[in-house]
Amino acid sequence: TFVLGQMIRSRGYGKPSSLAKVHFGEVIIPPNSIQAFYISLSSSHLVLSSGSTSGSIHEKNSDLAIYTGVAVSNSPFIGNDAGYASLVWNQIFNGIVHYEVEHGAHKNPGVHSAQLQTSIPAQQKIMHLTFEGGNGGSGVMFDIFAKKDITIQTFDIHVAVKSEISVEVYTKKGTFVGHEYNPASWISQLLFSADVVGNGPKQATSLPEIYFTTVQIKAGDVQAFYVTLKTGAIVYSNGNGSGKNDEFRSNDDLRITEGAGLAQYKFAKIFSPRVFNGNVYYAVDNPNITRIPGEEQHLDVSNSFNKPLFQLQTTMKGENGSYGAMFDIVPNRDVTVRGFKIHTR
Repeated sequence: TFVLGQMIRSRGYGKPSSLAKVHFGEVIIPPNSIQAFYISLSSSHLVLSSGSTSGSIHEKNSDLAIYTGVAVSNSPFIGNDAGYASLVWNQIFNGIVHYEVEHGAHKNPGVHSAQLQTSIPAQQKIMHLTFEGGNGGSGVMFDIFAKKDITIQTFDIHVAVKSEISVEVYTKKGTFVGHEYNPASWISQLLFSADVVGNGPKQATSLPEIYFTTVQIKAGDVQAFYVTLKTGAIVYSNGNGSGKNDEFRSNDDLRITEGAGLAQYKFAKIFSPRVFNGNVYYAVDNPNITRIPGEEQHLDVSNSFNKPLFQLQTTMKGENGSYGAMFDIVPNRDVTVRGFKIHTR
């Protein structure tokens, strides 16, 4: 069963690359049953590790076990000259499995995903802004105006330090203007809260996509965002406009405005106009996606999932490259697999 097809941004060797949650369906697995997964790339850039015997447990916790599998050295389901797929046994999937634990009433086992009517995968896009810098504080607010139906997936931000920082991202419908000092407009719509390691001046610091609650914006709507750090380390630039929604960057999909800088953590000492430094990762919503009734795949901004999201990591040791990997997951209880991070080069 096809679960996901998309272009992704590789974070390179040794760093987990996220498969966007908004495009991943849900795979519901009853306890003590076997669910096989086949992850395939269009090139031989999937990184795996040599392991023990295929079919043996490589990593487990109290919820589930991930088994050693095989590498697939061809494009999906394409055989070699003899007509057979080229498999390499005893290979370990490198990455992370993200899942929920089901409680109470059980869902129907199986795959519940967006059924694509075309073979064209949804593609992640990037709006590059600036890393010019020139000013900074503890936070920045800005608006995104959608020209098409889009889903915001995550941001890169600009920070002044190469150390661990605590980042929070909030959102609200409509413009930020008039809500700069109003916590009630933002506080219930937390999109991201995590510690990340800053990459320092003039470099992008990524907010891991798996922890970022995606936000749908309909064509013609405005959505405001507030990125803040608990330490005064975020970098932004001075704007040229009035500070009242002047355009900073635009393309056929969206428009991003100049915004406001905040000198202190959470809603204090506003300066405008200021320009958010970073990148915006998004997808144009596919009008050809047919959704299963009652199984909406987009995530509302109040909570990316209705239950806590758990993870089990195998390894990022690397060693081998291939087009694909096949492996089994066996849970001890009812679980729903929500996504993966993979290892690419």
